[in-house]
Amino acid sequence: MSLRIGVDLDGVLADFASAYRSVKAQLALEGIAGALPEAPLIDTDDDGECGVGEPLPGPGRGLRLPRAVAGKQGGDKGDSVWERICRTENFWSTLAPIHPAVIPRLNRLARTRRWDVYFITRRPETAGESVQRQTHRWLVAQGFDTPSVLVVRGPRGTLAGALNLDFMIDDSHTGCVDVISDSSTKVFMVVGARPTPPRSTAAAKKLGISPVASVGAALDAIEEQTAAQAVEGWLPRLSRLLRFEPRGA
Repeated sequence: MSLRIGVDLDGVLADFASAYRSVKAQLALEGIAGALPEAPLIDTDDDGECGVGEPLPGPGRGLRLPRAVAGKQGGDKGDSVWERICRTENFWSTLAPIHPAVIPRLNRLARTRRWDVYFITRRPETAGESVQRQTHRWLVAQGFDTPSVLVVRGPRGTLAGALNLDFMIDDSHTGCVDVISDSSTKVFMVVGARPTPPRSTAAAKKLGISPVASVGAALDAIEEQTAAQAVEGWLPRLSRLLRFEPRGA
């Protein structure tokens, strides 16, 4: 049977943090941003919802700030980076890949190993095309020819179970815990260059979450695990074929 793999986008494949800092720097030049936090994870809100918070003031075209930041960072000044992001047309199609070679590699693996790959994100809406269309076009441009993009508004654990995912690759500790709690999916948590306290890493491992340095490392581990399982599956069959059984036994 082919593997079913879920892959998060921001912080795993797409460099959202750099784009956030760029918007923040531009607002600082304009005298708007003030003292703002570093780039947040998109899906660290308590209830797992993003893109359904408070509406943008003024002509926001029906868009809403992510609940993860709306009302939590000091009023309009704290929300200004997200306001600019949400007002930027097709913002999600402008991000740079974290590791440019990884997405073509994932595409090759999906084709040659018959993997079913689902790109799962909680990105909030922006001006322009829908989040799904922006993300789809971005993945095609980066080298994945037939992406399946799922934009979710709630926890991912139920979705992982419904999709019967074998593996999930994410960079959010909360998201990883959610998936491993509500499904039988094996989870890789991409820690990247972020300083991760040893206690947090140990706690993740205790829960069954595997910390990895990058999505490439996660793909290496998946290939190794599946290769080992394939060998284990063939050994009993080979043993039966080679076993001498006397006639009439």
